[in-house]
Amino acid sequence: MKRLGAILAVAVLGFAVVGAGTYAQEISDWWFLRSYQPPRGIADLADETSMTQEGREYFYVSDPKINDKQTFNRNCPTREAASVLGCYRNQRIYLLRVERRKLDGVMEVTAAHEMLHAAYDRLEADTRSRVAGMLEEELETIEDSRVKELINSYEENSSETVRRNELHSILPTQIADLSPELEEYYARYFHDRQAVVDKYQQYKSTFADLRQQINRLQDRVDSLQNRIDSLKGRIDAQRSKVERLNERLERLESQGDTEAYNQLVPEQNGAVNRYNSMVDRYKSLISRHNNTVEKLNEIVVLQRDLVNSLDSTYQELE
Repeated sequence: MKRLGAILAVAVLGFAVVGAGTYAQEISDWWFLRSYQPPRGIADLADETSMTQEGREYFYVSDPKINDKQTFNRNCPTREAASVLGCYRNQRIYLLRVERRKLDGVMEVTAAHEMLHAAYDRLEADTRSRVAGMLEEELETIEDSRVKELINSYEENSSETVRRNELHSILPTQIADLSPELEEYYARYFHDRQAVVDKYQQYKSTFADLRQQINRLQDRVDSLQNRIDSLKGRIDAQRSKVERLNERLERLESQGDTEAYNQLVPEQNGAVNRYNSMVDRYKSLISRHNNTVEKLNEIVVLQRDLVNSLDSTYQELE
């Protein structure tokens, strides 16, 4: 954190009161960090997101905690529009523990996002204004509809201050290409910002892949159901034809008309064979339909399970 050496010198000389206004936050941060040792999991998050020394200091000074759902809900009682994965509250960072392998990267991206809230909290007014301007300009060039919807949700439900704070955290953790000026600015916090975006894209693609699988399987289920319904109508019609032929045969047999009976038998046998063939196809379609529905349900359950893993309000029934 900048100027801490100079601030410390002032404090040592006995003029700490001078820093009580402008430098009070930095003195407080320095005092906390001088004895702070990050737990292994916290240090790993800083490593995985390639945080610079400055980024680590903002992260560590926020005394980040990895919480289970119940503890997280106590520490983060209000919900951001972005997610329920982390919060920066009272200058402390709380992260929801997510341990699903298919969601690797979630906690790292959330840690980077929340660290940037701590950094924004400490920006000087002129720097904050300058960065906000660059972010607004960048937002105009972004085509990612999800990011735009996310920012719009803050615009509709939060103050401009909160919106700009979120913009400061969302763009660098979710957008791969930023302006050279913003890249230079965020290099203060990350050695390799792209590493964070890659992790975001990784778990984002997990849900995109699941949605594609669900859509593809649902289309197949619908197609099979249409074929089943169509074939069922043809089977019903063919059964009626077989029944009519059977009635004619019975009538001819009762009349003793052996010649007409024998002439009708091949037609009746052909009708029965076609009926049985249709029934076999019907059974095959039903089997394929049921197997596809089973696969679809498995993917839907997996998707719901992953979503619930990211929802701190969801609790499994005992």
